[in-house]
Amino acid sequence: MEKRNEFLQSKIESENAKVNGAASRDKLVANLQETAIGKEFLSLLDKIYTIRIHQDFVFGSYYADTSADKLTLPLTWRVVTITEDKKALLLCNKAIECRKFDIQGKEASWETSKMRNWLNEDFCKVAFSLAEKQIIHRSSVAPHINPKYFRENKGNNTLDEVFLLSLLEVEQFFPNPQNRLCSATVRALSQGAYTSLTGRNCRWWLRTRGDSNGAICYVQSNGEISYNGALANNETITVRPAIWISLC
Repeated sequence: MEKRNEFLQSKIESENAKVNGAASRDKLVANLQETAIGKEFLSLLDKIYTIRIHQDFVFGSYYADTSADKLTLPLTWRVVTITEDKKALLLCNKAIECRKFDIQGKEASWETSKMRNWLNEDFCKVAFSLAEKQIIHRSSVAPHINPKYFRENKGNNTLDEVFLLSLLEVEQFFPNPQNRLCSATVRALSQGAYTSLTGRNCRWWLRTRGDSNGAICYVQSNGEISYNGALANNETITVRPAIWISLC
C-alpha cells in the first residue's frame, strides 16, 4: 500500500490541506477516496496486484486514427518482466504512431532525439490520466551499445517515464523473432507505416544507434533486428512505447 499512501499524501499537500492529528488526516484521506481521481487510482491498484509476466495489461488510451474527433481507444501492453523490487516493464502490443526518430539523419541519439521528447511530453499527456501517471515509474534509461558496430555508448543515461526498448533489451526479452512481430494501428497505417506483404506487421524503432552516427536500429516486419538501422529521419518506421510501472 506504499504507492497508495504516497498518492493520497501528495493530494493532501497539493490542496494545501491543514491536517492536525491522525483523526483529521484519516478523515481527509477518506474524503479523497471518494473523489473521481481517488477512485480511479484505487481501482488501478486492484488491477496491478494481479499482473503476471507475459500477460496483457490494459492501461491508458490513445488516438485511434487521425480523424479530427480525436477518438481514443484503450492501450494494451505486454508485461515483459517483473523485478524483485516490484517494478513491471510494459511494452505496447501495437505500434501506435508512424514518425521520425529525429528530424535529421546526421547525428542521432536517444538522449537528444525528438522521439524522446514526443513520448514524454505529447504522448504522455494524451495517453495517461493523472491517476495513471502516479503508477508510472520514472526510470534510468541507458543508451546501450550496438555490439556489431561500436565499443562505446553514444549519449548519457536519461530519466524517462516513456521510452523505446534498446537492441540489447529486445535480444534479452524476445530471443525468438516471432515474439517481436507487431501490427500497426489504423492511425500508424494512415501515417505511412511500412508493413509486410503478408499482413499488417510493421517495423518499429529501438533506441540504439545503428551502423553510423545518423542511424537507429529497428525491428523489421519479419521480427529480425536491423543492426545497421535506418536514418533517424525515416518516415516509415513506427513507435512502440515502453514504460515501467510500480506494483506497490
